[in-house]
Parts: sequence; C-alpha cells; structure tokens
Amino acid sequence: MTIHFGMDGNLVQNPVVNATWYGLNGAQFSMPVNGKNSARGNFRLFINSPIAKSDFSIFSMTSMGLSRASSYVGSSFDMSDYYDSETGTFNYELFNVAYPDLDESDVFTLNTIKTTSFTERLRFTYRTDALEVTLGGRTRMNHSTYTISTATNTRTWNNQISSSIDWTLPAGFGITADARYNWYRGYTTSQDPEFLLNASITKLLFDNRMTLALNAYDIFNQAKNLSVTDASNYHMEAVNNTLGRYIILSVTWRFGNFGDAMKNARGGPGRGPGGGPRGPMGPPPR
Repeated sequence: MTIHFGMDGNLVQNPVVNATWYGLNGAQFSMPVNGKNSARGNFRLFINSPIAKSDFSIFSMTSMGLSRASSYVGSSFDMSDYYDSETGTFNYELFNVAYPDLDESDVFTLNTIKTTSFTERLRFTYRTDALEVTLGGRTRMNHSTYTISTATNTRTWNNQISSSIDWTLPAGFGITADARYNWYRGYTTSQDPEFLLNASITKLLFDNRMTLALNAYDIFNQAKNLSVTDASNYHMEAVNNTLGRYIILSVTWRFGNFGDAMKNARGGPGRGPGGGPRGPMGPPPR
C-alpha cells in the first residue's frame, strides 16, 4: 500500500491587484495598485493499494484548494483632470493625490473573490500477465463567490466515468482501448455531455523487431477542451477546438539486440517495449 499526503499554501501581503473603472465617455481604465492580503492553500491525499491477495487494486486521489484574492471596481467619473486623451498620458501623481486610499474612497469598492475547488478520483484495476482492465470515475467542483455581485457567483461540476483495457493476445497481437464519458453541471452556457473512445491494435513481426499499429483517436468525434477562469472581477467559460477524430497507421522497427527483452516486447499489460511501466492510452493531442 502507498499513501501520500501533502499540503502547501502561501500568503501575500499587499499584493499588486487591479483597480478598474470607467470615464464619463465610456472608456475603461485599469491601474495596478496594492490591495488586501491574498492567500492560497491546497490539500492532497493519494492512496494506492492492492485488494487483499487478489489481482485487483484500488487507487484514490482527493484534493482540495482554497484561495482568496481581491480587486477594486470603481464607478464612472470625470477623468479630464488625470488623463490627456490627445497625448494618451495618464497623470499618476494627481490621481494618487485625489485617491490616496481606495479603501476609504466613495468611488471605489473592494471586490473579494473566494474560490473553493474539490477533486476526487477513484479507480479499480484488474491485472494479470496478459490483461489489464480499469474502471474509474472523477468529479471536480469549482465554487467562486464575489462580494460585489452575487449574480456572478458560480459552482461548476465536471464529472467523468472512464474505463480502459490493455490485452496481450497470442501470435503477437495486442489490443488497447480507453473510453470516457464526461458530463457537466452549473455552467452559464449549457454543455452537452461527450463520449470519448480511443483504440489501437498492434502486431509484432520479424521476431518482435517490428510493430505494426493502427491507432484511432476520438472515434465518435466528440472531444472538446472546456476551461473556466475565475479572476478577481470576472468569470469566463471557454470552449476551444480540438484535433477531432483521426487515425494513424504506424510502423516501428527496433534496432539492436536486447536478448530476452525483445522476445516479450509488449511485456504484458502496463509495460512498454522495454519492460518499463506504461499507463493506458491517453487522450488525443490537443
């Protein structure tokens, strides 16, 4: 059994944050200023253990993060005394004289964002000399609150069920596949679920010196790259394009003579050509 526990964090006094406001003409202004203390903390727990004396094992990862940051948001006011629109210059000295302490100003409001994140991964593995099968799940929650506008408070969930197989067959054949089903909750824009499937079949030739492989990625063409950014004064959700479905036919030739290691190039489930560890096939490149 392997158990790993870790914690880390930091505290920043008088961090540099943004003060944002608008002029009467609608132009937006932003300036770095010293703000309230910011803090961050993370907790992690990993457990990897066989189940009794069987061919099954269990892996669990739990992590949690807490953070606090801030910014200043101002109302619209006349900027003619501090900004020359013809030359594009901003007079910092006059502005600092007029607003020496943003916390005491009736124009600026302190906006504090507090973010809590939680992730849990659970995976069961069945492993023999010729077969490795995994079944697992993951959930990830992100919750952000803002002091100025509760309308921007968000709680998003990313959920996943996954499975993989790595099977060494007679006559030098091998089959590898992994499948994932993702679904989402809490997003401002509704996100459709997605089913991802990658698979490959390999054949060893010429005394295991050559490997012929047919690899298919994102077979159902549903992959997407979804990201969420919670800054001190905004929440942003973005979906980026991915490579999509594609198939690769590859030929690998091994030079040299490594003795018995070459006779068992696949090395069974969970092992690479040289007998070293190899995990399940990963997602397609993005």
